[in-house]
Amino acid sequence: MRVRIDVVLVAALPVIAACSGRLALDQDVPRTDDGVDDGRSSRDARGGVKDVSPGPAGARTGSTGAVSMSGDTESTSPAADAASNSAEPTADVAVSAPPQPLRRLSHFEYRNTLADLFPMLTVVVPELAVDERIDGFTNHYDGMQPSDLLTEQYLGVAQAVARQVDESVVQRWGGCVRGGSCSETFIRGFGAEAFRRPLTDEEIARYLDIFESGPGGLDPLLGMQLTVMTMLQSPHFLYRPELGVAADPGPLGKPLSPYETASRLSYLFWASMPDDELFDAASAGELVDAESVRVQAERLLQDDKARRGVIQFLREWLKLDKVTTKLKLDEAGWDEAFRDELRQSVERFVYDEVFVPGGTSVDLLTSTRFPATAAIAGLFGETSNGGSWSVIQTDAEQRSGLLTHPAFLGAHGYGEYGSPVLRGVYVLDRILCAPPSPPPPGTVVMPPESPSDAAQPRTNREAYVEATAGPGCDACHTAINALGFAFEHYDTLGQYRDTDSGHPVDASGALGQFQFEDAVELSQQLAASEEFQACVVRRWASYALGGSPLAADPAFLDDLRGAFSSEGHSLRELLMSIATHERFAHWLAVEQTH
Repeated sequence: MRVRIDVVLVAALPVIAACSGRLALDQDVPRTDDGVDDGRSSRDARGGVKDVSPGPAGARTGSTGAVSMSGDTESTSPAADAASNSAEPTADVAVSAPPQPLRRLSHFEYRNTLADLFPMLTVVVPELAVDERIDGFTNHYDGMQPSDLLTEQYLGVAQAVARQVDESVVQRWGGCVRGGSCSETFIRGFGAEAFRRPLTDEEIARYLDIFESGPGGLDPLLGMQLTVMTMLQSPHFLYRPELGVAADPGPLGKPLSPYETASRLSYLFWASMPDDELFDAASAGELVDAESVRVQAERLLQDDKARRGVIQFLREWLKLDKVTTKLKLDEAGWDEAFRDELRQSVERFVYDEVFVPGGTSVDLLTSTRFPATAAIAGLFGETSNGGSWSVIQTDAEQRSGLLTHPAFLGAHGYGEYGSPVLRGVYVLDRILCAPPSPPPPGTVVMPPESPSDAAQPRTNREAYVEATAGPGCDACHTAINALGFAFEHYDTLGQYRDTDSGHPVDASGALGQFQFEDAVELSQQLAASEEFQACVVRRWASYALGGSPLAADPAFLDDLRGAFSSEGHSLRELLMSIATHERFAHWLAVEQTH
């Protein structure tokens, strides 16, 4: 009678420790630090998870970012400013970035990797313990500290996948149920894909020992199920260790192995593991120069899986899914299904209408074409041409890119009225990479009263001017309000209006170089600004390297900005520039004495 895998106790089962982020990668049982909770919980009083920002020397702080009128938080990161504030290295001193930190797979990457590793199985991943967002991103290495709950969830997923492994699955990796040499073939084949690199002889011997000393000695299929369960909990699967090759560090650091380059490429484009062709290129030693990397990068970008990878970056950078959590008055009809339609509309806009055709960051803020259903077209003041989805041409005097899309406008407003503060903070943070500071300690943050409760009719702008006029507010609200008031032509649903409470709308404003009459003019001026273009580069570089200090390397960012400008600010070419840059594709930075 075959023994069930879920009742087998194996002492060699690896433990994924709730450690400080450093795992001993020379063995499957990681060493841990003392594991003491320092009390700096990431959960706020509502049970949610706050954005945190890395402090000096990698210390974690409790900063929640710029506080909105509603008490919500917009993520900020002092570390994100390091690139612009760092001094350029002198010509006679070799300066490299700090070491590349150890990165765990984000939950999005974890799900994609399991799906691509086991395309023949139904892999169900539960809602995983929430990771902290840093700078709005869920793949930042410092926000992915493991927990006891997540460890248990990884175990549950590994068991569930292993239970589905049968002889047909085993044969995919050259295994069989006879045992013997078939067992080693399976360990080599499956391990190379799960760990995204060939196993060492020592690792193979260790897994064979687990296999043969456990139930696999009696039932080869059960041994292979146990192998799958064990490897899916190894740090070599759950993390993306980058150790480099045995070579003396050069001016840029230590060279990556071809397999490490392959993983950087696949997780950049697909948010998942390499495919067979990319593994073959790594095995053949082809990923050692910019041209060979570009060949693979272009192939990856043409694949359907690039959609999920690119949209995930755009979704997190621009907070495209925030609209799904926003409630409006019942009569607005913003139920869960409609909010999800709005999310799809804005994601289709940034990817299908801007990114795929080779569009630019300028198009992102100036295009007047939007994918819409009939209901969404109504918010734009347009009609749909029929069918469930169509691309509508909007009035260029009323709409200009992302910042005039109802998904953005609705996400940054309350049930009855829009929020100039939420909208202004968004522009500063996500568009200009210049998030405002939080209010001074002791500040009482309250939104203005509802228009329906006001003693006399007044515009939304007048209400916010009064609400943000308190002592100490000017330092931040001068900038926040100036940008936020640009959107007063749009109500909380994103519908265009010329009057508010019976009064003409005033959407004019000025902040530094930006002087505008409405959101259309502001969007066009933002799109043409160097600050916005530099912010696009900084955000994508940070996402590509998981928040690594490598992403703040001044020379790296300067090269990317130059390439971005020379390619007419094409978003596709910016992604290719990151992928083929030697700092991303070929080097693991190490600390150097100088």
